[in-house]
Amino acid sequence: MLPHHLNEFLILAHLVKNLLAMIEVVRQGCMDLAQRQMGQLLDDLVGRQPMNFSQRVDVLHARARAGNVRPILAGTVLSDFNVRGNFCLHDNIIALGHEIVDVAGSSAILPLMELLIGMDEAGYGPNLGPLVVAATAWSVEERGTRDRGQGARSEENCELLTPAGRLLSNVALASKTIARKSAIRNPQSKIDNPPSAIDDLPDLYHVLRGVVARGLHAERIGIADSKVLYKPGQGLRQLERGVHAAQYCLRQPSKCWSDLISHCAADPNGHVSNIPWHEEFNCDLPVDAPAEELSSLGEKLVEACAAKGARPVALRARLVFPAEFNDLTERYGSKGAALSHVTVGLLREIVNDIRDRVPPSAFPLPPFPPSPISIVCDKHGGRNYYGALLQHHFPEHWIEPVREGSRESRYEWGPVESRTRVSFRVGGEAFLPTALASMTAKYLRELAMRAFNEFWCARVPSLKPTAGYPLDARRFRQEIAAKQRELDIEDHVLWRNR
Repeated sequence: MLPHHLNEFLILAHLVKNLLAMIEVVRQGCMDLAQRQMGQLLDDLVGRQPMNFSQRVDVLHARARAGNVRPILAGTVLSDFNVRGNFCLHDNIIALGHEIVDVAGSSAILPLMELLIGMDEAGYGPNLGPLVVAATAWSVEERGTRDRGQGARSEENCELLTPAGRLLSNVALASKTIARKSAIRNPQSKIDNPPSAIDDLPDLYHVLRGVVARGLHAERIGIADSKVLYKPGQGLRQLERGVHAAQYCLRQPSKCWSDLISHCAADPNGHVSNIPWHEEFNCDLPVDAPAEELSSLGEKLVEACAAKGARPVALRARLVFPAEFNDLTERYGSKGAALSHVTVGLLREIVNDIRDRVPPSAFPLPPFPPSPISIVCDKHGGRNYYGALLQHHFPEHWIEPVREGSRESRYEWGPVESRTRVSFRVGGEAFLPTALASMTAKYLRELAMRAFNEFWCARVPSLKPTAGYPLDARRFRQEIAAKQRELDIEDHVLWRNR
């Protein structure tokens, strides 16, 4: 008679053996199904020739590179298990591992992408000048591994992960998701404080470490919170190095103020043309950085992005001048709510634009297939709850809260293949796209204040320029009051009430 605990051990071992056998059956079934489905698809593409599955994939790759791919019926469903990586099909795009082939006629080899968006503002506190909200979007190749914030895996381990290993990994991921949702329902759970969203996102600072830096740098492009790179009286050179380098990658060089507004789509309703101090303002750009320096940095960024599989795909902004700002605060009840609506409204626009088309860039590629999107925004003051706001701007989706707290509020929505995740967090500028958005917003704000100060200083003798913040703004307003009445400029055009 075996000891009781040994008997239990043998029973457990038997159960584990049966479980592993079942997993192997499922794995093999998935492999067989995928190869049968893909084999039928490849028969249509390369013809029924006496070759095995792997050989037919090689033929398809060769024909894709040669631009000789025949059309197939869109809508075929394929498994994500095969000998070379993941297969997926969307409309007329078929993905083979990390390569995408346009099967509608022409062809192109394109990495599968994850989209990263960062958002920030400048000018939230002042009474004079515009509030500016900016967003930058980047695409990153979905390789087996990416340089992520925390817990990045090795390239070798990811590339050698077997289908069975992927299956077990997916089961583990599903278990974590269930546990996380349970934690939301049960605040006493030990998983009530998950890691920050940034910890699991590709770290573009590391990916592009040869050409970008987290702060001031003599040779590399400093991309950081604008407060780190810009100080009053020290010029705009550091902001220009980052913003113009990104625009160089997008093939959208800004030679003047109107170019910058146009490329960023920063004034969609044409408010600039109705503001007296912008009527004749169109300063040349760059202001402080040498044009040759910006071209050189832009070339380096293009080369690094091409080599590392990461690239900027959009740089957008919204200028909210005092008249519109006052209207928004009245409509939404506070300037915090106004900021939130402008931010999420811009997010909606940029997501739509990216998914509909790819803007001109130094990387001529076809439109994106469905891709996961990760968004990081700097928190809006003390606000912790953004679910209703997101639901208002994305009504076709059900917004799922992941966590809501003083340091970070996180939400998700959409199908698995194009899951959207957004995080509002303290210190969002640690995420490169958000840092570049901070720089873009500050650059636009400072140029707008340049127009404002030049207008009034030319008309009021001995007037000192202002940055627009409350204490000095009141001084400035008093000193221009007589000229303002003379020019018949109304207060709501000049002054933000909150």
